[in-house]
Amino acid sequence: MKNLLKLLPVLFLFATVLVACDKDDDPVIKSPKLTAVKYNPNSITSKPKIAFKSSAIEITPDKAKATFTIKDIKKDGEKFTNPGKKEGFQIDANGKVFADKDHKLGNGVYVVTVSAKDASDSKNVKTTTIKVIISDLEKLTSIVYDPNNITGKLKKDFKSSAVKITPTKAQATFTISKITKDEKDFTNPGEGKGFKIDASKGEVYAETEHKLEKATYVVTVTAKDKLDNDVVKTTTLKVVID
Repeated sequence: MKNLLKLLPVLFLFATVLVACDKDDDPVIKSPKLTAVKYNPNSITSKPKIAFKSSAIEITPDKAKATFTIKDIKKDGEKFTNPGKKEGFQIDANGKVFADKDHKLGNGVYVVTVSAKDASDSKNVKTTTIKVIISDLEKLTSIVYDPNNITGKLKKDFKSSAVKITPTKAQATFTISKITKDEKDFTNPGEGKGFKIDASKGEVYAETEHKLEKATYVVTVTAKDKLDNDVVKTTTLKVVID
């Protein structure tokens, strides 16, 4: 019995060492700290009553983990309340923003702000946004005049053809962004005495009493996509007045 009592401290020390070794062999591994999140691409386009889904959020570093929620939504620049009962925007565990086919999101440009909470530190929260365009229109890809030159006369009205848009279901707003006269920058006469443009069709024209002199003009026309104002295309039209 006495010998057993003498061995107890040794046995206790041995057990402590075994437990310590076991802990070292099976450490608790924490995911790295979340530093940034983003969508790539950061915009998607869909039509009404058609299901859509974004890409997953890209996480930095890639081994970090997070939980995602929709923090805020704006529609056409105004605050928007997300419809309930799966009729609006939803988000999955990978940060994919989506809507079911029977969603009730109307035509508009939505900016969805997504919040990512770090799994290893709940106080570490990052945010990013994704643009969702819902419309029956299609995104503008190109514009051109065909023919791309016209002839005008002094003190006589003239008009170009309308701009040809690709795809045909796209819509745009047109403005004159630059004019050259005989290859030099030209300031368009005011009070309707120079070049004008039909904002919806892109027709470049001048009225009968215009003050444009004999010369070769190159009119640069800019088209801003009605579906997505960030999409801007340009083309040129040559106007020879003799």
